[in-house]
Amino acid sequence: FRRVLFRSVTTGLHRCMLGRTVDEAHDALELAGVVDGRHEAFALDAATVRVNGVLMRLAGIDAPEAPQSCSAGQGRGSYFCGIVARGVLVDLTMGQRLFCRIERRAGDERNFGTCGEANAAGAGIKEGATSLNEQMISAGWAVADRTVNAYLDLQIEADRQNVGLWQGEFQTPQQWRQGYR
Repeated sequence: FRRVLFRSVTTGLHRCMLGRTVDEAHDALELAGVVDGRHEAFALDAATVRVNGVLMRLAGIDAPEAPQSCSAGQGRGSYFCGIVARGVLVDLTMGQRLFCRIERRAGDERNFGTCGEANAAGAGIKEGATSLNEQMISAGWAVADRTVNAYLDLQIEADRQNVGLWQGEFQTPQQWRQGYR
């Protein structure tokens, strides 16, 4: 039951993104609220967290799906990169108290969040802390959402350093979801 629920939640989240034009994706983001840093976070997949019962996608990133397979490099076989990427996000969130700034896209009911380690008061991201969004891109386990381009420089650096997904060959998560499996 848990596996079926996980698959239906993540599949539903990603289906909502298919078919959007660049113009639709560029619609203004409106601030929808915050989730304070007094609650622990749980990673549901490589780009989705739940904090204090609020489900949100990490804004500006796209990560591989759990069943997505990637190449580990020439002669090294393949692996389920979505599972590994989720494990990285689990490690980053385990035991952490997060503060998330939630945004909404016009015409989209989902929450998009920029999340990071909460400051002592739980009222903002800790000074000097790097957001989860940035950490997933920098570690190479997510790609920048090209409709937003907020993290493109970090993605280029991850590619240059051959970290995470960039160690081998992979399809972008969006291509994989569209059936280029």
